Amino acid sequence: MAEQASSDKIFTIDGLIRLGHYTIFLCITTEFLVLSQLGNMFYMVYAGAAPTIKSCGAYKFNSSMSSSDICKQIYTLDGNETCQPELEYDFKSMNVEV
Repeated sequence: MAEQASSDKIFTIDGLIRLGHYTIFLCITTEFLVLSQLGNMFYMVYAGAAPTIKSCGAYKFNSSMSSSDICKQIYTLDGNETCQPELEYDFKSMNVEV
């Protein structure tokens, strides 16, 4: 009986998981995937920043107005007179026209 107990292997979690050289490849691949996803996220945080329209010609917009209300006002003003919108922004993003 003592011989039988010594010949049986003890079951451990190390017996299930065998890590090979492929784990280095998987770790590096995962790091590059995370890096590219973070790059896309940070790009869109800054590239998608919308400017604030302060005025259009002589007409000044109230700071409490929403962007959609300001756009509606600009469309009605644009029909009556041509005006150049004055934009306020922290940096030039895709939404700021040159």
